Amino acid sequence: MKTKNILRLAMAQINTCVGDFPGNTRKIISAIDQARKAGCDIITFPELSICGYPPEDLLKIALFRKISGA
Repeated sequence: MKTKNILRLAMAQINTCVGDFPGNTRKIISAIDQARKAGCDIITFPELSICGYPPEDLLKIALFRKISGA
């Protein structure tokens, strides 16, 4: 009998706050922990989850660019 290869995928929908790197990171880590407990192999997040979306005017601030690596 052949075994089936199963890939479990989680898609995280988190409520980020623009410019809140530590808070957004905590939310991401929490979602990763939940996905691991559910047996997921891969988890995806919305774009710009760490810095928050949309950063718009914050991209003009040097410290924001430095923290975000932009």
